Amino acid sequence: MAGVYSSLSQSEKAAVVAVCKKLVELLKQARHEGLLALEESTEGLLEAENWPVEVPLKIRRYLFILLRIMIEGIDLDELSMIAESYKKSSCANSFETLCFTLVQIGVEEILKKRSYGFLQEVFLSYIGLDCEDEFRKLAGFKPFWD
Repeated sequence: MAGVYSSLSQSEKAAVVAVCKKLVELLKQARHEGLLALEESTEGLLEAENWPVEVPLKIRRYLFILLRIMIEGIDLDELSMIAESYKKSSCANSFETLCFTLVQIGVEEILKKRSYGFLQEVFLSYIGLDCEDEFRKLAGFKPFWD
């Protein structure tokens, strides 16, 4: 998946940033309020007007599905298996594969209740060092060591 982010259009980059920011927001909520608190937060994920930029419906649906099955109490291995199956059967291009990968990682890290600084760095590892500064600026992600 090397170099995928750098080859995306501006609107695709904006969608990737929006997805990552949403996942960090959901992780923060889950850490403070518990996983069940995310149930209400998932309600508007499918609606385009609830996103700051255009995020394709397929990606919003994937995020919604993974979050809902996570909230229902699925374990990490089962969640990963379902996520991988969706990724293999649904992704038509490198943009979708990157988004699905980031969503899967984000939901898995929410389930593990990791720190949001850690999650941001994991996302950046998929974006790549060549685009790190651009992505940090667009996402508002500061290095966790600052």
